[in-house]
Amino acid sequence: MSNFILCEYQTLNTPTMNFTKLCYVIVTFFLVSSCTQDTVFPEGGTLTIEFDNHISTIDDLELNTSVLNTLSGEHVSISELKYIISDVVLYDAQGNVYVYPRNESYFVINESIEASKKIVFENLPKVRIQKIGFKIGFVDKNQLENEGLVTVAEKEGLVSRKDQVFKGFSIKGDYLFEGDNKQYNLYTNGNNNSSEDEVKEIVVNFPTPLMIKDTDSNHIRVLAKVNKVFDSANAINLKDFVDKSESEKNILLLENICNMFSVLN
Repeated sequence: MSNFILCEYQTLNTPTMNFTKLCYVIVTFFLVSSCTQDTVFPEGGTLTIEFDNHISTIDDLELNTSVLNTLSGEHVSISELKYIISDVVLYDAQGNVYVYPRNESYFVINESIEASKKIVFENLPKVRIQKIGFKIGFVDKNQLENEGLVTVAEKEGLVSRKDQVFKGFSIKGDYLFEGDNKQYNLYTNGNNNSSEDEVKEIVVNFPTPLMIKDTDSNHIRVLAKVNKVFDSANAINLKDFVDKSESEKNILLLENICNMFSVLN
């Protein structure tokens, strides 16, 4: 049983750190060191977060069936989609930040496993929540000491300690361009010590604030538009993407991934 911890800093809207942006880089030690560990809230309500992967705003993602037509003129199908959600935080209307215990705040979302797309948080403070933040991936190998995460992530093919592979986001499938059908395998890969460029925190606003009540009826749906992976901040041409460096691939993918998510409640 876990409690959220209140972070007692009030820098949410400074010129250098604007938390209303959908995506920004956060240095892990800043968040951790800014929390007052003694300020722990009693048991409260639960919150179910459902990750709903779509190929557009209205169309569900169907593995091996859905086809995306990208701005680069490629026709893309998806056979696999997996990503790690970590370091979940909640923001209330007064700018307070509630941090879920990090050693319990890791989840693998796998499109082919329905149960993996629903996450339940317990013992939430009874406050009015205005937005949610989470990371895609993990900052460094020290966070992998959570053996529960490592076991699941290795089983899903996202982590290989032997080969020094630490994927935060992975998408695979086929694409057709000018009659030529090929396979693609895109992923973000943080090594033993991922940098700020390799792990992003995504913050999304609720359409309307959600009051956490002492019931199990609190529910939000996070819409993940997978088409944004290919066309958003950057137009990704799969034919040429393979020639880019690993660092450049990471940056381009993460910039696009940051535009995937919105909240429906």
